[in-house]
Amino acid sequence: MLGFYRPPETHQGRIVAAVEKRLKIKLPHKDYEAVAENIKFGYLAARFVYAFKQHVGNDTEVVCLFHEWMSSFALTFLKAWKINVPTVFTTHATVLGR
Repeated sequence: MLGFYRPPETHQGRIVAAVEKRLKIKLPHKDYEAVAENIKFGYLAARFVYAFKQHVGNDTEVVCLFHEWMSSFALTFLKAWKINVPTVFTTHATVLGR
């Protein structure tokens, strides 16, 4: 199902650059490595959703649940690639969110 898969490390710079340039998201360069890991995860999760939707077809309903900010980049990729799938995003309460 994921025959197109290439390890994201082979093109990490392009993925991160696309997030900054095409999606217009400013990344904190202080925590670049941590953020880059989350971007790679989001990229792979979005690619999986795309491949899964292709595999099951339009007759099967698919809903994606993303939990916490570490998975939030998948949402941005899905939106940018115009992959029409309902999504749910959950997070824990934080000091700022209370």
